[in-house]
Amino acid sequence: MNIREAVHEDWPAIVRCQAQLEEKIGRPAGSMDLPELMIKDAEGNLKRNPAVFYWVVEHGGEIVEALYIELCLEWNLVGVDPDALKEITDFRETVFAMASKAGARWLHAFVMPGPWEKANDRHLDKAKLKPTGMIHYRRML
Repeated sequence: MNIREAVHEDWPAIVRCQAQLEEKIGRPAGSMDLPELMIKDAEGNLKRNPAVFYWVVEHGGEIVEALYIELCLEWNLVGVDPDALKEITDFRETVFAMASKAGARWLHAFVMPGPWEKANDRHLDKAKLKPTGMIHYRRML
């Protein structure tokens, strides 16, 4: 087996691997998110997606698995001033638009358990951040 960085020509095999995974876990074909390997720049030229890093695993010359790491942003508020929170609330769509323009597709927010959970849920809901139901793991690099 060989692991190598994916190239544009690998995309159909990556999509096939995703379809195999969807089938195995009982999800409809094409229902799981898969970020693009290549995107078009402002001039319409195809280029590597700067927010995603893909590798493929080859066995006997065939791609049998793929791996990607996607740059994701984490939303954090630091402080307790209610007036400042209102300013941030008014400003957040500007921040979200800047992040999207830079190539980010997802924004994550993690809420620590405690008495502030309900207030955080209300603010996150207004910011259109939805709970995923997933368990969060992390690693500092």
